[in-house]
Amino acid sequence: MGICCTFLDYDRTGGWTFSFATTSSSIRKNSLYYCARSVSVEGHTSHVRPRGLPGDTNVLYHNNGDGTFSDVTEKAGILKPGPRFSITAVSYDFDNDGWPDIYVAVDSQPSILFHNNHDRTFTDVAVVAGCAYSETATSRPGWAWE
Repeated sequence: MGICCTFLDYDRTGGWTFSFATTSSSIRKNSLYYCARSVSVEGHTSHVRPRGLPGDTNVLYHNNGDGTFSDVTEKAGILKPGPRFSITAVSYDFDNDGWPDIYVAVDSQPSILFHNNHDRTFTDVAVVAGCAYSETATSRPGWAWE
């Protein structure tokens, strides 16, 4: 299930835009009802979270400049955090070093903050940056109400 895509010039070549795509779950189409189901307990309705469903990996594509893209996900270090239930991503220079980083909001698991290493690779620094876990050491998902 692809959720969103963001575009960035992660190696600052200035001429080509690259694509970072988030994915939420690798479930089959006939299993989608699990994500949309809601449960009512004592008058309170809550949507069922994707826990228990298989997460999926995010993907980084490199623009080849000829109308095609190459999957550079593994080489760039995007696979290292492991499968997640990613919702959306935003590219921004979060540490003001002049290079675009990538924040990934995740459902039911810690969010990801990919720091740009300036060499076409990324490192997840969400724990150090304070956006992976709350002050009570619970995962800090990308939902505003959690």
